Amino acid sequence: MTIRTHQRSLLALLAAFVLTITACGSSEDSESSSADNDSGGDAAPVDGDAADTSLDPVRIGVIAQDEELVAFPEVRSTAQAMEGYFNAELGGVDGHPVEAVICGAGDTPESAIGCAQEFVNDDTIQVVWAGTLNTPAVAETMVGSGKPVLSIGNDIPDFLTQGQYTIDPGVLGQAQGVFQVAAEQLDAGTATLFVADDPAFDAFVPVLELLAAGQNITIDQIIRLGFEADLTGPVSAASQDSDTWIFVLADGAQCGAAANAATSLGFEGEVIGNDLCISEELVESGSIEGWYAPLSSAAPVTGTDDYDEIGRILDTYAPGTQRTGFTGLTIGAMQVAYDVLSVAGGPEATAEAVTTELDAYASDEILGFPAIGCPGPGSFVSACHTDPIVVQAVDGELVSPGGFLDIDYTIFEPLLEG
Repeated sequence: MTIRTHQRSLLALLAAFVLTITACGSSEDSESSSADNDSGGDAAPVDGDAADTSLDPVRIGVIAQDEELVAFPEVRSTAQAMEGYFNAELGGVDGHPVEAVICGAGDTPESAIGCAQEFVNDDTIQVVWAGTLNTPAVAETMVGSGKPVLSIGNDIPDFLTQGQYTIDPGVLGQAQGVFQVAAEQLDAGTATLFVADDPAFDAFVPVLELLAAGQNITIDQIIRLGFEADLTGPVSAASQDSDTWIFVLADGAQCGAAANAATSLGFEGEVIGNDLCISEELVESGSIEGWYAPLSSAAPVTGTDDYDEIGRILDTYAPGTQRTGFTGLTIGAMQVAYDVLSVAGGPEATAEAVTTELDAYASDEILGFPAIGCPGPGSFVSACHTDPIVVQAVDGELVSPGGFLDIDYTIFEPLLEG
């Protein structure tokens, strides 16, 4: 199965919906997090049978993109937190301790491939969580070796590749979710679309217009926003009569500048941003008060069923870890990996046994998720989680007025060639 080249490039550029640019981390080599994870938080672990450290470990590979410019340090710390939780409270896997073997990667495909190849060559690791934007490169290396990989949905092949298991609604789910929120929850019939003034974003526009039309929303203006600190001028060109303003921006600083402009201009309609705008810093500052966005996991959303438990685990085993970014996805991936290794043989599990379990995996007990199930719908066999959650910034916190969205991936089937 192939993708028409120009259509694939359009959808690939929707990766901006899942980017969360944070401070850089660093790591030189793969390492078991148990060697350096200080789990001394304020919260106390729940009493349970601890893993027996004298037994052979069950190892989960983790590719953490926490070096260089585009970095996600929460992948490393969250994986460490889940390791601590599995071992202290769940007794490991049949008593065997769980080890998160973390390989720090940069933001280039070559760096991610290096980590993937390291795990391919390690016979003690049979499943890998790829917390990186370079998912096609990682998947090609991992799947080609016969070892399954859990990933984010950063590019169209991430939803189509046998042996890759995408636990993120990603570019398809979140882009569709923006307009579903606008139409079904905000009753919007018109929208002004603000897009980062960067040539890389040019290909966004026809895809977003297509998704808007599918929800009977007319985009009556498209306004380019630069990267200057004061965006009041360009934002002031937007129609105050639009039902909603939708921002597709490149980073948190641009989101902050756009939010300040929207506030100063007194726009009284609804505002939706991509998930770059729903950072902890912007939410807590109040600058995006009232904004909506689709996210992949309920991890940062107050009032949801798992919010307190997720916070307790993070505070206990990796204090200071943020709840936005890739935190929720890492929590989900580590739980899925734990589940399949528990039934595939623990430390004796083979890649074939893990793949067999993943191919029929289904759970509605993953913290922060409504349900994860493989295979995915139609041609999207590796889309194991398709429904994003709609969130809103209220009083310095994220709440969920509409819960998880019901996304229809089959609308993208015409983009595929048989």
